[in-house]
Parts: sequence; structure tokens; C-alpha cells
Amino acid sequence: MLGARIALLRRQAGLSQRALAAALQVSPSAVGMYEQERRVPSTALLVEMARLFGVTTDFLLTGSAAAADAPRLLALTDRIRKPLRTQDGNPLSRTDAALLLNAVLTAGELTDAEKSAIMEKTGGGETMTDEELMRQALALAKEAAADGEVPVGCVITDGERIVGRGRNRREKGKNALYHAELEAINEACCSLGGWRLWRCTMYVTLEPCPMCAGAIINARIARLVYGAPDARAGSCGTLTDLFALPYNHRPEVTRGVLEEDCAAVLQEFFRKLRENPPVKTWKKPEERNRGNG
Repeated sequence: MLGARIALLRRQAGLSQRALAAALQVSPSAVGMYEQERRVPSTALLVEMARLFGVTTDFLLTGSAAAADAPRLLALTDRIRKPLRTQDGNPLSRTDAALLLNAVLTAGELTDAEKSAIMEKTGGGETMTDEELMRQALALAKEAAADGEVPVGCVITDGERIVGRGRNRREKGKNALYHAELEAINEACCSLGGWRLWRCTMYVTLEPCPMCAGAIINARIARLVYGAPDARAGSCGTLTDLFALPYNHRPEVTRGVLEEDCAAVLQEFFRKLRENPPVKTWKKPEERNRGNG
């Protein structure tokens, strides 16, 4: 499992996904996809990763281990789980522990417990505050703005780890469904292997629209935290409140976290858009009809 080895070696090196992404000059979401095995790194990236982790590319790719590899593999074991023991309670030898870990990494699918052990921890194992997680969503919103998209960013957490990230991509994707919340929900479902996100919290910079509020209900997300209210489409308490209706799920909602910062990113984006408006290529049907008349 290449993705599992990348995650384990990254954690042993004391690197967050964001720090590794900066070292490799890729996006943090790309690192997440490498670790989830949704994308394969290029050869050049694999060579650079091996250099950063202090291993050979052969070890990174295959995980092949012998007794000589025991110290490095045992160090990984110590970082992610309690000391391994035999059935009679005695600690495993350093070599046996290393070889057992290697078997876990190369035997095929990891169990849910093993996946949880290697998933990205936010804050180095310490619980991050709502403000800190909203800043991560803000970073994604700024990426969207730089790409010419309305700046909305979203992250989803399961306990202490981020399992989904998303940002608005409607203009580049030419798709009305490419909202930040839906992208983050899709990634979280892939990360956790199911559609019920009942343990998860969503952090999004702008109050969700009716489509995304409906997706939150359907995904059974436990808690929603948003930054700026949306007077035009906000469906979690501003324009309307879908969560107040008698659906089969009602998330807890926290409003206004870093509201000023989230609103400022949107205001700056639209100020620049007014100063340099794009060429309009789409017209409402009535406008097209007047042109034909």
C-alpha cells in the first residue's frame, strides 16, 4: 500500500500534509489523494519523497523489509500505536515488530482501525479550535479566488483529523454542482469508505445554499460551522433554515466563526470583479429573445 507508506513515513518525519505539499510544491489535497491512493505520484515526486523521508525509492514503493530494516519500521510502529505484544503479553522483538508492520502495509486492504491510525491528524494529535479549522477553509477559499472562482472553502473533520477538503470550482468546471461543500463531502466519503458522515463536522467560509444544506442533511453531518452569512442564498438561518424543517436529520449549527475574515475575502473578490468585469458570454433567455426580435 503505497499510500499507507507515504502517510506513515510522513508522520515519522514530523511533517503535516501541508508541510509535505510545500516541500514537494504540490497542493495539500494532492498529498491527501496520494495517501488515499486516489492519485499516483509522478516518478520525480516519488524520488523526492524518498529523499525527504530518508529511505530508498524501492522501500517507498514496495515496503520490502528484512531484519536490517527493523529499526526504521519499529520507529513507525512506535509513532502510530501502542507497543505490539504477543498473545501471552510479552513485547515482540524489534525484528518481529518491524516485519509484522511490513506485512500490514503489503498484505492488501487495511482495516478501519489501521486506516484511523495513519490518517492525517490535525494539530499533531491535539484538538484544533473552530477558528484554526476555519482558517484552513479560508486558505482554500483564497485558492479559489486566485483561480477566478467565488472564494468559498470547506474542510470536514472526523474527530482530530481532516478527511475532506473542497473549494468552489463552478466556473472552471462548468458545473453547477461544483460547490466547496459537495467537493469536501465527496472526499470525506471516499476517505471514510461510506456516505454516512455522522461523526463529522463541516467548516465552510460561507453559509451553505439550499443544495449544500440538503447534502449536509443527506450525509448526516453532525455539526456545521460557517463563517459569513449569505443574504442571497443562505439556507441555514439567514434567508431560510432548512435545518428547522422536520427532516430525518438536523445538524448542530455554529454561526459567525471568523465572520469578518470570511466576509472580507468575498468582498475583496467582488470589488476586483467590479473593477475588471469578465466578458459576458451567457444571456438570460429573455435577453436572447429580445436580440432575435
